[in-house]
Amino acid sequence: MSNINATKVLSGLKAEGVTIGVRSLAKYMASNCVLVTPHIGRARGYIPMTDSAYGIDLSNFTEEGGAFYQTRVSQSHLNFIPPKDEAELATIEKRLRRAVELRSLTDGFMPMSAYDDLREEFLKNRSDYFNKRDEIVQKWSALTTDFEFGLDEMLKGVQIPQTAREELKKRFLSQVPSIREYQSSFSMTLHVRAFPAEEAAIPEGLSSSIAADIKSTWSDEVVQTALLSIENLIGQGWSRLVAAMRQYEKGASIRNSSIVQIEKFGSDLLWKNVFKNPILARLSSELKGISSMNEDDQADIMEGAIGYIYAYAKDVRINLDMKKCPYDQAQLDAMSYVAFSQAKKGA
Repeated sequence: MSNINATKVLSGLKAEGVTIGVRSLAKYMASNCVLVTPHIGRARGYIPMTDSAYGIDLSNFTEEGGAFYQTRVSQSHLNFIPPKDEAELATIEKRLRRAVELRSLTDGFMPMSAYDDLREEFLKNRSDYFNKRDEIVQKWSALTTDFEFGLDEMLKGVQIPQTAREELKKRFLSQVPSIREYQSSFSMTLHVRAFPAEEAAIPEGLSSSIAADIKSTWSDEVVQTALLSIENLIGQGWSRLVAAMRQYEKGASIRNSSIVQIEKFGSDLLWKNVFKNPILARLSSELKGISSMNEDDQADIMEGAIGYIYAYAKDVRINLDMKKCPYDQAQLDAMSYVAFSQAKKGA
């Protein structure tokens, strides 16, 4: 990424009155974007366990002990929260992280307009998360009773003296949190920060070399965040387009789901292209309405887009993933020439 031609990649900002300099760029980013990090926490619903360490033999289990082992032991964990409840909590956690990821240009850096939408989704997920917690807490007594009964049955399959078996049971149960501990362990927040418009104030007494490094780190963060945001979006567009055209070039129909994703990607660029990159702007315009076209016209649009993305990436030194591209370099060069010739004619 360090070799990317920043002046060309960020040239679209000139129309916004932004000069391609670190301070001007940083102020623009601070006014238009935020940094968002999800923070999620809770007591995990399991106890560490290694089968071999306890000499567990499946053939020695009672029917109840075997059923408990099959449903509650996985990946060296003994789960005291039922798997269904754990899975629902994990799904909500994943949903929030995915919501942040989908709106991020890079590492939680997103347009302010995206954050407004994210906050609504966050509040819904947070409500679902704590409602699920409360549901588990309400049945805590029955849950722990069932767990202790199942544990007793499972431990009958451990070939150790009864006194040692009782000691092992106590050790497991001592690691189960109290209802209060479990309830209070839950948290779900969004850490939202403004992008730093200026370098941090240098404390008195720091050496000049450290002060210079602090300033350099801020400058690098400004430029790299902007360039990586653009590079990621161009890479995403490229990947979707070559995947769809790989189907077409093999003689298969382009999957409708692929076209829907490509059209949505183009639509999302209306708010994701915060740095006004010209190629992303062109993609957004040309992919509009692609789902309503016939397949040959869809292929023409996508082939042209692949051509000008390739030429642009080559010009500004952005790396593209060529592993799954259905075209060789000679074909891409020819497609690039056609795409830019058509663009000049339309200008």
